[in-house]
Amino acid sequence: MATLHLPHTSAPPLLPISLLKKHVPSLFKPFEPTWWLPGGHMQTIFCTVGDFTQVDRVRWERRVVETRDGGRLALDIHPPPSEEPLPEGAPTVVVCHGLTGGSHESYVRAVVSRLPKGYRSVVVTFRGCAGSPVTSPYMYSGGSTHDLRTAILYLRHHFPFAPLAGVGFSLGANVLSKYLGEEGADTPLRGGVAIGCPYDMIEGDRALESSFLGKYVYSRAMAKNLTRLMTLHSSALSPKWGGQLDFLRSLRFPRLKEFDDAVTCKLGGTHREFPFPSAEAYYTWAGSIHYLGGVRVPLLGLSSSDDPVVSISSWPAQGRNTNPCITLASTAHGGHLGWFTSGSPLSLLHRAPPPQRWFAQPVSEALQLLLSALDETNIPVAPGASRQAVQEDGWWVSDREGERQWVGWRETGEKGTFVGGEEGRGDESGSGGIAGL
Repeated sequence: MATLHLPHTSAPPLLPISLLKKHVPSLFKPFEPTWWLPGGHMQTIFCTVGDFTQVDRVRWERRVVETRDGGRLALDIHPPPSEEPLPEGAPTVVVCHGLTGGSHESYVRAVVSRLPKGYRSVVVTFRGCAGSPVTSPYMYSGGSTHDLRTAILYLRHHFPFAPLAGVGFSLGANVLSKYLGEEGADTPLRGGVAIGCPYDMIEGDRALESSFLGKYVYSRAMAKNLTRLMTLHSSALSPKWGGQLDFLRSLRFPRLKEFDDAVTCKLGGTHREFPFPSAEAYYTWAGSIHYLGGVRVPLLGLSSSDDPVVSISSWPAQGRNTNPCITLASTAHGGHLGWFTSGSPLSLLHRAPPPQRWFAQPVSEALQLLLSALDETNIPVAPGASRQAVQEDGWWVSDREGERQWVGWRETGEKGTFVGGEEGRGDESGSGGIAGL
């Protein structure tokens, strides 16, 4: 059972307990961790070593568009529109995955597979992740929201009558939360769910560096995943960032902050935002905790108190949340994007199905609540839903003058279908490690 941390304000919350108990009942059911995965470390590590290839298999269709800076943005859509077209007004969930992840991740598929039939899910793939191409000298980061804006604008254009809601995991949760704070009432999203979000990235870094496992296991594992990604796309990045990549190669077993200090703070977004002088400057700018005051649609956060990757000290709880639009929920156990319950220990040997993820059902129910238009709620219905893309010199761009240089796309015609879960074993089968910050 999750503990709710209601906002510290006299204004009524947009997601009161009575509403959540009625429409998100799974959130109030006990979470009993798998007995052979005790503690946050075991729950987190099983995300990597478990075999999830035969569960929650989801068929996707990838569409690739060109962004205004010359990059490529891959959108993975379920069900595939070319095989199973849905009405234009089908409820649509916009998904932001975790570090070096993608639509193949088991935590993404766990939620998507539990949404009702007739719902559309769209994973906004970070640049270079999950087989997406890199064609500009800029990548992604926990604070860069232009690609998410472009994806939402694309969906508003192609599915103009579809209600939209967002869900983010880990790094993607921070991107989603920051975006909602930046947009305020102008977002087309009806709301969002942030899972395992590193709201305060400065405090999160301090906590990660303060423990032996955080500093020498989790931090290095995440940096290793990112280094592998940079190496994979070095031909596109080296002409502008060769010095940064050379320095990265000179580091032996870098930690996450060392990677961010060398690379992310320089090329983790378009040149409108980057570079930053240091990882700490980037963390300060990127942390969604500084933008939560601007959120004007419902945002439900779900975290675990024993998460070894995203520390409880980085949450906006303990009186720091004064926004009635934001409700935070936490469990005592669950690790980082784990929340495994029941299951046989034979799954450690890949001789039995892996345990179920407890969080998938309450998150699915919360998204259904956000995408419904219930008379009993005071949830605003997509305040920015009237926003449209406009054509300009062969591009579809934002209808806001100040965004047109950065937010927009043009079709490439690149598309294809695949099944999530076929890529390999482990939660980060496409990247080889822990789904982190």
